[in-house]
Amino acid sequence: MPRCPKGTRRNKKTGICEPNKSKGTQRSKSPKSSSTKSSDKDDMSNKDLSGKDLSNKELSGKNFSNTKFVKSTLIGTEFINANLKGANFKGANLSAAVLEGADLEGANLEGANLKDAYLNYANLRNTKLKGANFTGAQLDCAKLLTKLEGVNLSFTRLKSQKFENAKLKGANLKSADLRGINLRGADLRGADLEEADLRGADLENADLRDAKLHGANLKGATLYGAKLKGAKYEDEDIEFADM
Repeated sequence: MPRCPKGTRRNKKTGICEPNKSKGTQRSKSPKSSSTKSSDKDDMSNKDLSGKDLSNKELSGKNFSNTKFVKSTLIGTEFINANLKGANFKGANLSAAVLEGADLEGANLEGANLKDAYLNYANLRNTKLKGANFTGAQLDCAKLLTKLEGVNLSFTRLKSQKFENAKLKGANLKSADLRGINLRGADLRGADLEEADLRGADLENADLRDAKLHGANLKGATLYGAKLKGAKYEDEDIEFADM
């Protein structure tokens, strides 16, 4: 696990980098807006860094709004609390990158490799995620789109997310940590939930038709009104669910 930047500490319970004087579990402060004074060194907005190898660089807290990282190599790069609004990461390799608390609103992550990336508390609203690979990524308390059809979220950590009425048709959630997640009314048709940890999850009225549920842990999960026609599971898989 990467070292937390100066002025922050890693929460022993959540494993998330937080400011030394943070209150409770509130997310880290967003980077200063462009209207506040910041050094030229921290302002990297509107740059073209496409195709660059910036692996393992410390870029936390900097302003990269609307910067191009198309097909760049950013393995293990730290972007903690960075301003990445509108940035273009199309086809970039962000595996094991640290984006905790980063603002990625409106960013383009199409075809990006985010395997094992740290995205806790990150803002991913209005991002383009077609073809993005989040295998093994941590997304606790991240602000995510509710339209994630076909996205690869296998082995991810998505505990306590609110995906009520989310569009997850065909999504890959195999072996994902979905404990306590709110999937009430979600469209999970054809989704792969094999071996997923869904303990305590709310799947009331969810559409699970043709979904794969073999080996999923649904202990304490709510399945009232859920559509299970064509879903693939064994009786023991849903034995301890509330139906």
